[in-house]
Amino acid sequence: MNTEEKIIQAATLLFKQQGYTKTTTISIAEKAGVSEVTVFRYFKTKENLFKRVVMDITSKAGIPSSGSFITGDLEKDLLFIAYHALKYFINNGKTIRMMMFETVNHPEIVSMISEIPFQNINLISEYMKRQDKAGKINCENSYKCAEVFISSLLGYGVGLTALKDKEPDENEIKETAEFIVSALLKTLK
Repeated sequence: MNTEEKIIQAATLLFKQQGYTKTTTISIAEKAGVSEVTVFRYFKTKENLFKRVVMDITSKAGIPSSGSFITGDLEKDLLFIAYHALKYFINNGKTIRMMMFETVNHPEIVSMISEIPFQNINLISEYMKRQDKAGKINCENSYKCAEVFISSLLGYGVGLTALKDKEPDENEIKETAEFIVSALLKTLK
């Protein structure tokens, strides 16, 4: 792992544990095993480093824009999206919550943390338009359908799981994905 990667890894961990405000560049440097000057040499400011961490985290949430997962089978495709989105949201829930809370004091990161989810909503919306035109669903507002779908996954994966005693296992994730997809499909028939 190179120096930049060590700094990003340390910053990600500390921002996740302590939030932006409580995390210092000194603590990031110590955790990464570098000097504070090195942190500034790579990122100039703590805000730049935070933005980089946010970009790295949110970029991993994307649904492949190539559409390589698309089979044309509506239920199968939505289950694929739902399952992988839930896994991502559950595994990164604490970090996502931290980033959302930090938007109160750092509104400039709103656009960074929302870019990937909105790309995913647009991708799903276009997919639903195609399914509607093919007569497979009845969806007057494909963008709203995609928003509700992603919001359900985000709400469960980031919000509800934080309130439970333990993280859901594979079975529960699959069942939840199936339930959300089933509920959506019932409204689109």
